[in-house]
Amino acid sequence: MSLHPRIDRKPFELIAALAVTFAFVASILARFGSLPSPDIAAIYFGAFFYGNGQPEIAFWAQNLGPPDLWRDTAIATGIVEDNLFPYLYPPIWLAILAPLAVLVSFSTFSLIFMALNALAMMVTADAVRRLLALRGPVWLWLLAAAAMSHLNFFAVSGFAFNQPQLIVTMLIVLGFERALAGRPHWAGVCMAIAACIKIYPVLFGLFFLLRKDTKALTTFCLTGVGLLAANFALTPWALQSSFLESTSMLNTHLSLTKNSLNISSLAARIYVLFAPHSWSEASLATDFIYIPKPTWVHLFNLTYLVAILGSFVLLCRHRSAIWWRQRGSLSMILLITVAMPVAWTNYYTVVFLAVPALFVLLSSRPATLISFAVLGITSLAAFNWAAAQQLLEPYNMTLVVLFQAFAFILLGAPAAKGSRGAMVLER
Repeated sequence: MSLHPRIDRKPFELIAALAVTFAFVASILARFGSLPSPDIAAIYFGAFFYGNGQPEIAFWAQNLGPPDLWRDTAIATGIVEDNLFPYLYPPIWLAILAPLAVLVSFSTFSLIFMALNALAMMVTADAVRRLLALRGPVWLWLLAAAAMSHLNFFAVSGFAFNQPQLIVTMLIVLGFERALAGRPHWAGVCMAIAACIKIYPVLFGLFFLLRKDTKALTTFCLTGVGLLAANFALTPWALQSSFLESTSMLNTHLSLTKNSLNISSLAARIYVLFAPHSWSEASLATDFIYIPKPTWVHLFNLTYLVAILGSFVLLCRHRSAIWWRQRGSLSMILLITVAMPVAWTNYYTVVFLAVPALFVLLSSRPATLISFAVLGITSLAAFNWAAAQQLLEPYNMTLVVLFQAFAFILLGAPAAKGSRGAMVLER
């Protein structure tokens, strides 16, 4: 029997976790806060003009260019004219964000969003830790995630773009984690909000179907219907029509930007290697490329997505909660994201946050080797080297292939018998 009273570590761990989170948010604001992001500018000016009674210029087509008032106002804030992006989110967010956009300046709005994105990164890191049932104090996992975020290109691009994708990733991971923790209503709400920001998370409702989680599925559907009704109630039909026209451009055009990472861009880049004159050299030389999407790319993308969803339906219907924690959840996130018509580097922050899953599934040596490989190839240093060597095209193609390989490793690898993570999950 110990002569010393037992010390409750939970308050100390909570204080340490909050301190790490606060320090990380401050470091992100210090590093990226002065960068004017065209992505967050699109949201700010859309909400700003909506709030000032000019909703007709909140949406505009990428190929037609911005209205003069939008262009002049954006350039005055430091956004380069060539980097002006249209607002491409559901109109409901214009109504929600308009009071804030009218009240504060663009720089303040940008800093608020960046702080929320940094906080979302920390919440996502903790959600992944809980999803995998990993041991260790929370603050230590947050500290590791904070350090990796400053070195990882996906995280860096997420903060540089400062768009809501980091928040969407947080909501998706929380949707999986809350469902597997026995909190189906919270899971459904998180996934529905994510789908209301960017439409593709609606496909993760398949997870609730496969697990026959009727509570989560019902909450997901009801919350989604409620948000859809609010979307139509709060904004005029003209904006709904403009939103549909804007998003249709994303589906009918192919993005071959330097940070575009999905199965469509992979197929197109491979095709260009064998048919270099299929698209003009002028269009392929620009940094921001939207070209008409060929029919074969549409069919290839659709076939791949159906194959991924079908594989989960056929192979994952009767899987246990442990299997979904160890393998299924993170693999589904990666594979569905890669199959989307549009996906950029900031969609994949879950890749480096999922590295601890390898230590659950594999013995220490292969897990360590694969972890260093994943962290190395997705590092900011690797991206900068590829850019300096003019190798971004093969680098991007390699990443898309490796994402899928990483997902299939998570799906197919047997849990290591001596793995601490496996023992924790079996209890």
